[in-house]
Amino acid sequence: MTKTKVTLSIDKQVASHAKVELAKKGENMSETVERFLEALSSSGDVNKMLGVLGIQRRRVGSEEIEKSRPKGLDAAEAVREMRNARKESISGH
Repeated sequence: MTKTKVTLSIDKQVASHAKVELAKKGENMSETVERFLEALSSSGDVNKMLGVLGIQRRRVGSEEIEKSRPKGLDAAEAVREMRNARKESISGH
């Protein structure tokens, strides 16, 4: 892959902090910016596909997830009952 040089203007403290943190991971700024830009490009492709399929992308919060879950069986209670039944069958009571 052919590389091209890019000049960025970034806050000095942000750049310094990023370089230190990246160095701890054995990475550098160029690799990280390139990965970010690749992800951004991929994200754009995903959004295009969703648009073609007529699907809207949206964030879903934990409250909405909880509300959408089916009501009924309480998994913790079911496990407790199975454990108690097993314990009784093992102990012979």
